[in-house]
Amino acid sequence: MAGADANQVSLSYRRKDSAGVVVGMIDEWRQLKFTADGLKQTTDTVPSTTIRDDRMVEEIVRTGAQVDGDLAAELRYKIYDEFLQELLQSLPWTSLAAISGTDIQATAAEEYISGTVNAFTGLAAGDIVEVSGFVDPANNGFKRVISVTTTTLTDDTLTVELPDLVVEAAGPSVTITPHDVPKEDISGTIYSTTSGVNTLESTTAEDFAALVVGDIIRISGFTESANNGLARISVINVTNDILTLEFITLVTEAAGDTVTIEPGSYITQGVNKNSFDVEREYNDLAGEFANFDTLFSGNGSLDIPLEGVMTLTLSMLGGLETSAAVTSVTTLIAAASNKIYQSVDHIPRIVEGGSGSSDFSATSFNMAVNNNLRKRPILGSIIPDGYGSGSALITGALTQYFQNKAIFDKYLDFEDSELWLVLQDTAGNVYIIEVPRIKYTDGSRIVSGENTDVIAEMTWESFRHETKAYQLRIHRLAS
Repeated sequence: MAGADANQVSLSYRRKDSAGVVVGMIDEWRQLKFTADGLKQTTDTVPSTTIRDDRMVEEIVRTGAQVDGDLAAELRYKIYDEFLQELLQSLPWTSLAAISGTDIQATAAEEYISGTVNAFTGLAAGDIVEVSGFVDPANNGFKRVISVTTTTLTDDTLTVELPDLVVEAAGPSVTITPHDVPKEDISGTIYSTTSGVNTLESTTAEDFAALVVGDIIRISGFTESANNGLARISVINVTNDILTLEFITLVTEAAGDTVTIEPGSYITQGVNKNSFDVEREYNDLAGEFANFDTLFSGNGSLDIPLEGVMTLTLSMLGGLETSAAVTSVTTLIAAASNKIYQSVDHIPRIVEGGSGSSDFSATSFNMAVNNNLRKRPILGSIIPDGYGSGSALITGALTQYFQNKAIFDKYLDFEDSELWLVLQDTAGNVYIIEVPRIKYTDGSRIVSGENTDVIAEMTWESFRHETKAYQLRIHRLAS
């Protein structure tokens, strides 16, 4: 009988919150693209120390077990975003603002009706929302939007999929929180002014009200090409509708063009630890499945080699491994067919030193996150009482052809610096890795031998930025 073929193995997963409750639609799993799957149960054992006159070991005792191992993948836009969120222990990717009020009712027609005009603007069919605050629990929880009706004359209606809603009148304070729904684009008469350094102004009142400091935006539509592109918001003047921007150098351009600002979303290193269930299916064997429950993201790394493919490695920890004859998956969401990021023409910018610094020519980049997870075993159970999180150690390395002392002296003088790395795939999907405060902890610019280039090799560690109050933020913008 032939054994299983690695090229016929598939992985699927679902995410759970800190209480072990599935996040999202309860019956949905997602396909996970991967290049290697090292998940396995490790078992701790000890031999009996009972002394026997025949010199034999009387018994082997199991003293513990847990799943650990690495998942490896080629980086693609959005496919691994839930894993990146858990690696950073971040709140969910920033999204459209929550909708709250005491004028939202539930109907038997699977509708939420708001007494506020345009309450559901920005939501669309297929979006996932989390509803809370209704008295009847059937009206709360995760729901998928089927349709949205917004008008300027009557109440707004949000129609959702089953399970059935229960009729409940308006009254309780209800909140509808969009999950992974981007903020709306801003489009109109926006111009670059001389009233400040790197500022945009809008002729529409409160045009920028939904934006926040730190957001990444994509600007398009200006005649002057210098005014288009990616930027980070450093100051927002909502009263006068003015944005001050970083990582872009604007030139004065009068109002006239229809300009669009696309807000991105982001995750930030934090303290929100969730978990995953993973199922491995051996598709060439009938009824052979391996299940891995309640896995946490212990460590992870992003590697960007010279003239190569960007790869992501996720080290998982927790739970137990079980075998099954039938799948746990009821509904499988296929992974997106986004292209693989590579290092030849998918890195439009690397900035070392913060906004205003020149672009940095690197020959490799690596970043690793270590959450210092620790098991909390308890008496009487092979299942631990959870996993604790330690300090978030964010480290990395970069190399470049040695050209001058500017960056190397930051290592010698132990100065702070900042890293800003832009990744953009063939379709225009963007990730931005923002490390706002680092120290170089090692560096070399040695000569390895004849007929070679002198390479500056630098390692760095991230630590808390005193005003931004984070160590690492990952932004994204869809094409």
